Amino acid sequence: MNDLLDDQLRTMMRTATADAPEAPTVDDLRALVVVHDEPTADRRRPLLAAAAAVLALGAVGALVFWPGDDAGEPADTPDTTAVVPGGYLDAYYLPAELPDGWQIVQMDRYPGTVGYLGDSAVFETRDGSVRALIEHTPVSTGESFPATAEAALESQTGSSAPASTAPDPSMPPFAADSTWDPFSGSLNWHHEGRQVWLTPSDGQEATARSLVRELVPSRVGIHLVYDLVGGSDWVQTAEYLLDGGSVVSAGENSMQFADETGAIAVIGITRTTGARVDETGTPVPGEEDLYRPVGSRPNLVVRSLDDLQVSAFSFIGSVSTTELVALLRSLTSVTEEEWLAARPDPNELVAGATVVATFELLDHTVTAHREGGISGVCVARSDGASGCAFLLGVEPDGELPPAAPTNGIPLSDGTWVAVGSIANGLEPCEEPLLQGARAAVVPNGDVQTMLVIPADQDASFACPLTGTPEGGPTGAEVFIANPPLTDD
Repeated sequence: MNDLLDDQLRTMMRTATADAPEAPTVDDLRALVVVHDEPTADRRRPLLAAAAAVLALGAVGALVFWPGDDAGEPADTPDTTAVVPGGYLDAYYLPAELPDGWQIVQMDRYPGTVGYLGDSAVFETRDGSVRALIEHTPVSTGESFPATAEAALESQTGSSAPASTAPDPSMPPFAADSTWDPFSGSLNWHHEGRQVWLTPSDGQEATARSLVRELVPSRVGIHLVYDLVGGSDWVQTAEYLLDGGSVVSAGENSMQFADETGAIAVIGITRTTGARVDETGTPVPGEEDLYRPVGSRPNLVVRSLDDLQVSAFSFIGSVSTTELVALLRSLTSVTEEEWLAARPDPNELVAGATVVATFELLDHTVTAHREGGISGVCVARSDGASGCAFLLGVEPDGELPPAAPTNGIPLSDGTWVAVGSIANGLEPCEEPLLQGARAAVVPNGDVQTMLVIPADQDASFACPLTGTPEGGPTGAEVFIANPPLTDD
């Protein structure tokens, strides 16, 4: 399985087994995809990162949900007049013409939701060459943070990277425990019960530390704010004081594209509810209204389109910036009816792709499909009920991604089942954790394929697996499945 998806899924497992003995509700899981930009999603919202990967959002959907009101004006509550929680984003776009070899393989939309976010501020060097974003949120009661950035990275991805862990005597006292996280390109510290992240646009630790040395913390009511020393080389360009309030996202419409090589690109569209990417991002050279968010990876480009932000992101295969830009430039406005009518039918697209594996579990036949950028699973029950679904991460040898989490596969009779891989040596959980569900596993090379038939078709399913995985724990020792998404 590709490293990014594998890391994100392992993150989901660790979080779920540590903090969530009960199955999350559908609303709980959907509400996770609401309030964070891509650079910080990996370290602060591991559930978000995993869900985004599995839903083929690639964390793009979270990118544009910034806090705040009018740029530069502090606010105690966000402006939510244009947002209806539970309503869909009224902005629909389709490509007028796709680049050669590309096709749309999946389209989803997510309703506006209410989430929580702390305070943030944007800084810029006086010569305009570098921007930096500071965000901080209260540390929840009982929540602990690793002592070093390396430990934080290890706890979330299962692999470590070089990190600056030795105390820096030049740091001011409020950031004495600051550590650099190379995975996210951010400097992290704790201050007055808050976890703080500073992300410079150039991705350099030295830049982040130079800004910290010029910060002066203070209190404005309940808010912790960071001002600048006199004569600083930096200026503050925006501040959003939302700590303690709710942030409402405007919902998102997304499209997943694939080419014949299997490369995947995702476009996510949402309405700006706070700081715009043109305020905080770095312009893409030679391209009008295209930006890269602060601290983001090279394969993420955002277009500022009136009051919308349109994000193009690639997380599987080699997709060039030129191709991402071409996808963004190809979009044209359509009606909701036209957009819904254009959605690919997985019962046709997935079923028509090459079958790479077949499994018999309980009274169901499961076929894994993989062809080019099409990846999914079809299920046929012995009584004739059947259905297919896109499932990101099906390997050419038929290995399925861990259900960590996964969306259920809808069947023609209105029920659903879930499938995924578990490690050899593991077995399905038993009652009462099985919650009345039926589960079975069959060998599949280096892993096992597991099928779950949930007892409660309206609720999410989650249970820790039993046994000892071959090769040791990986963080994928739980099976989580959500009911299929429905939006019409």
